[in-house]
Amino acid sequence: MRLTCSEKDLLSGKEGPVKALAMSHLVKLGEAFDAEEMVDITYAHMSSGSALRSGEIDYLSGLSDQGARVKVPTSSEVIAVDLRDPAAIGAPPSLVKDYRRLLAVHTRMGIAATYTCVPFTQGYVPPKGACIASMESAAIIYFNAVLGARTNRCGFFVLFAALTGKYPKIGYLLDKNRLGTHLVSVQTNLLNVTDYGALGYHVGRLVGGGVPVFQGLERPRQEELIMLGAGLATSGTVAMYHIPGITPEAPTTAAALGGEAPGERISVNTGDIQAVYQHLCTASHNTVDFIYLGCPQYTLEQIRTAADLLTGKRVHPDTTLWIGTNRMAFAMARRMGYHEIIKKAGGKLVCDTCPVDSFLRLDALKKRGIQQPAVQTMLTDSAKQAHYARTTLGCNTLVDTVHACIQTAVRGK
Repeated sequence: MRLTCSEKDLLSGKEGPVKALAMSHLVKLGEAFDAEEMVDITYAHMSSGSALRSGEIDYLSGLSDQGARVKVPTSSEVIAVDLRDPAAIGAPPSLVKDYRRLLAVHTRMGIAATYTCVPFTQGYVPPKGACIASMESAAIIYFNAVLGARTNRCGFFVLFAALTGKYPKIGYLLDKNRLGTHLVSVQTNLLNVTDYGALGYHVGRLVGGGVPVFQGLERPRQEELIMLGAGLATSGTVAMYHIPGITPEAPTTAAALGGEAPGERISVNTGDIQAVYQHLCTASHNTVDFIYLGCPQYTLEQIRTAADLLTGKRVHPDTTLWIGTNRMAFAMARRMGYHEIIKKAGGKLVCDTCPVDSFLRLDALKKRGIQQPAVQTMLTDSAKQAHYARTTLGCNTLVDTVHACIQTAVRGK
């Protein structure tokens, strides 16, 4: 790799041992993928560090003790508890204590305690062409596809990029890797965000790590684009997609494909969407003890819809309803009265966490000496949530629209 003088200074330790360590990892990554040079990043979205995994918070704390501080604006991924109101969801006090400590570490390092999987809804909106470093598959694909920023699925390397402001020029930072590989013709009407998630889940299984180009989608809303990307990145390793005339790097289908013929053509019909629902619905009975809405985390508009559906109703006493969102949307929901409606109905508007990353995980239960799953049957409006809940929570799953989910929350079945 060609390193600039300032990058060589970082690597040699002239700016301290923490940045030298971070730079050494980035150089190794770049050399492994034959990078020619580093790029300057303008933003990072990183793993928060989990108390459910041994040593992560201690590692970050050790770096902060050495004076580590991020060089670019940096947001953070979800954690295992809701620090805003941990008692409301029954979060274990010991875990809450760990995450209060993590919050202090993040503050010292300059990392924003966003604890969200959709940082772009909280004001982190890098412009088209900006190089960034991100983890969280639903965020990565939105940054690449919808905003036209450039990021890879960076994993733990986001931390090193945030500390140095650098990342090797590899993967989706290169023009050639951002071109469409599959042409997808959608020949069915998508009626809601859950259908968009099912479409993404179906196509992700077919294209793997490819870049699908969608035809037949008419002016999708932000929430639908978020759910489409989440589905693609769940069943496949998709980090980017194009919708000609809508996403910024695809003014036309030809431009999305780089003027070349697609490597493969895919046609999606109503039966394909229904097959995803059937695949993700594993429960053998209709009693539901846990309903989760908000994967990815709900926008204010989605919270408003849920509140409208819950107005004047009451969640069944044998059913738990969580609606996941982030701090900014929560603040607006409280101001608009939506939080009070949800709370009065017996639901919980939850920040910071997600069931599949929370203290409800099987591995977290085992550490606390609780062997059985905390959830028996989960109903959700998200293909992504259903996919991961099976293994991480050990529960059966059902997938349906937000309207059906709220109706079920009230009936318990």
